[in-house]
Formats: sequence, C-alpha cells, structure tokens
Amino acid sequence: MKTDDVKVGMKVRIKDHWVSSFYNHAGKMDHWLGQTMTVAHIDSFTNDIKMIEDADENGGFGWYWCAEDFDPVIETDCKIVITAHGNQTLARLFDGKRCVRAASARCHPDDEFNFDTGAALAFSRLMQKQKTLADFSPGDTIIIADYDFIVLEHDEKGTLIILKDLMPARKFDFDSSNWTGSGLREWLYHCDLYQKIKNELTPDSLISMRRDLTSMDGLSDYGAVDDHISLLTFDEYRKYHTILGLKPNNSDWWWLVTPASTPSNGYSRRVCFVDECGIPLYGDCSSGHGVRPVLKLKSSILIKKEEQHES
Repeated sequence: MKTDDVKVGMKVRIKDHWVSSFYNHAGKMDHWLGQTMTVAHIDSFTNDIKMIEDADENGGFGWYWCAEDFDPVIETDCKIVITAHGNQTLARLFDGKRCVRAASARCHPDDEFNFDTGAALAFSRLMQKQKTLADFSPGDTIIIADYDFIVLEHDEKGTLIILKDLMPARKFDFDSSNWTGSGLREWLYHCDLYQKIKNELTPDSLISMRRDLTSMDGLSDYGAVDDHISLLTFDEYRKYHTILGLKPNNSDWWWLVTPASTPSNGYSRRVCFVDECGIPLYGDCSSGHGVRPVLKLKSSILIKKEEQHES
C-alpha cells in the first residue's frame, strides 16, 4: 500500500514478509507478520504510522510502521454457517442475510454420525467450483439438498427438474381426483424434501408452475392451479418420457396430477399414474402409489452433479 491510501482507523494486514524493515529492531516486530492491525496515527511530516494493537510494546511507545508493509483488508459481510440436522451436515455461505451457496454431507445410516467429519466434507463441497443449473442438459442428474433430481427442460423462466427416485406410496386423496384440494398436494408442501430444498435455496430460486388440470378426456372442471412443488401432468409425462427412460423399471407406480375424467362426466375419483414399466394408466384416488415431485428453479443457481454418497 501507499501512505496516501492509509487512513486512521483503517484495518490493514501486515505482509507475510518485510518490504521495508527499517523499523524492525532486532526482529522484535516479526510476530506481527500476517496479522491484522488498526491504524492509530499517521505522522504528516515523516509518514510514520502508529498502530493500536502494539501500543504496549517498545517500552509503551509502540512501533513505527511503513505503508509498504501493509495489505488492505477487504471487509465483507460474508460468513459460512455449518449446522447438523439428524445425520446430515449443511454448510451455507451467506452474503449478509442471503444464502448464496450451500452444500451438504450425509452420514450413511450404518455409520456413527461425527459432526467434525461431516463439517469438513460439507465445507469442502461448498468451496468446490460449481456449475449453474443452466450448464446441465436434459437427462443429467443433479443434487439439491442431498436429493438426486433429473433435469427435464430449460426455458426462459427456469429449469424443470424431477426427483430421480420415488418417494414412498401415498394416497392421492380420500375421495377426489382434483389436485388442487388433494391430500397429496397438501402433504408435498410439508414434506421433508420440500423443507430442505427451501432451507438450501433462496426464496426467489423456486419458480411458480402453472398446472393444467384438464382431464384425459378433455374436461376442464378443475381448471388450473399454481404450484412451487407438484407432480407431472399426463402431457408433461408424454413429453419427457424418453428423458425419464422408455422402460425405467421403477419400484412402484407413481402419480400424475391429471384426472382420468371429472364430475361433469360422472367420474370424480379416477387419477392417472405411471406403472413400473413406464405406461400411463388410471385408478382410484384412494390407492397408494409412489410420489415423484417436480420443481422449477432459477437456471442461475449453483448446483453439483450426482456423486456417490460417502459411507
């Protein structure tokens, strides 16, 4: 630094090596190398600088310093917070109050949880160079909040993704094929997966999706609804079938939001689902089928590819 750049009250970092050692009497100032100090006074005639932290040294007079031995300290409101949630450790980078990046490490169920190990892994992943969601192609598998998702499509609003594996079987609803008021829709908004995603991402990262609830036979009794987490419609499944796999051999059948028909045609309980071979069918809303959430996210968020979880 130059003397003109130094101001009283400014914090500066002492370089790791001496540029000007004129005032370093017998190495007595060496222990300040690499340390951060605060400017207390600048002599207007000699440009000698006094610091606050060493005021008790050199017989109570402190040391004289030269600006050439300083590096500026860039003050920022950034911080990294590492927390544990069950067997998962989460590292988040904050810029002020806004979380701008997050990474996690999950302990295998057969292992004993250790916070130090989880914190080191989560921190290492947080510091890794990451891609944005827009860098991934349809069909790629990515990780968000420690869950694996498949990229389906990019558009001008964001990126549509779907959970790679099925969540456990649940009823669509007890007595209605209308997604808007269904028990499954209400459950999705309170499930652990959605809560973890909201905790990892900033609120504006989740983009609202318009869900067309037109039935398989073309009836629009149920209209449309906006969701931040949802299921595929029949038309979307047909569109993304090849991305998801022609014969995926899923472990269970899984729900779509599309009704087979509607009350105006005398049917209020039948809902579409996809069987284990990838064939769309329909059945009663009170049946138990797997759940495969879809979300739309900002394409600019930082993301990482699927990797093998540590054991």
